[in-house]
Amino acid sequence: MGVYYDMNSPGIRALYPDGSCRFAQTDGPVVFADVNETGLLTVLLEESSTLGTVEVFDTDLTPLFRWEAGTGFPVSARSSADDRLCVNCVSRDGTTLHFFRIDSVEEQGSFSLEGELVMDFGFLSDGTLAAVTEDRLILLDPTGQAVASHVFEGSHLEAYSFDGDFVAVITSSGFSGSSVLTTLDAGGQVLESINAPREIQALSASGNALLVLYAGEESTLYDRTLCEQISYQPDEDVSLALLTSGDIAYYAGPGGVTQIDFSR
Repeated sequence: MGVYYDMNSPGIRALYPDGSCRFAQTDGPVVFADVNETGLLTVLLEESSTLGTVEVFDTDLTPLFRWEAGTGFPVSARSSADDRLCVNCVSRDGTTLHFFRIDSVEEQGSFSLEGELVMDFGFLSDGTLAAVTEDRLILLDPTGQAVASHVFEGSHLEAYSFDGDFVAVITSSGFSGSSVLTTLDAGGQVLESINAPREIQALSASGNALLVLYAGEESTLYDRTLCEQISYQPDEDVSLALLTSGDIAYYAGPGGVTQIDFSR
């Protein structure tokens, strides 16, 4: 399922795999939306009476959860496959991640960073939450308790993937121009780290596999320890690669979308 909205306008529209479409009116303008792997839709609304409102809908756009932020402005929110919700709120002091279950408005826990902003976050397959700031990767359990922190040590973050059983991050020092690809497990243990052979355009994880799209019509499928499984040469104009379950990959660019089955 895909979701679409006009930025800062009320209403969301869901598009389903069979080509059908459904629309739901919202109480305020939509500023963010996310769909998880089970089809739960998480939406941030801008309302004049609150700092921001979070709503979760099921696949047929029936409301399941609603929370109005009291401190900090919600900037992103995502649901996990096991019906947990995390809301990223920012204030003058920094960032607070609020944790819920979608069947209750009672907060399950929170995690705050003073003077530091969470740029993005996502749920790994086991429910661990991975979050990135400018300087580090943070892993949290479903109630907001810290599991591990991986500092980038002077390098800057270029890209990341939180969609598999592990975390993949790309960092660069900016001096040599080369990038470093690192994978870590849900406990924060480094699985492997390699120098990227060329510029990385995109990466996407699923399960224990990682698909990397390099500049120059080259892509490689790795396992979580960055052992090369297979390489493929997509079309020249491809700029996006997405790996799904069963090692099915989609390559997208101005010329269209190509599906490749790496399991064959």
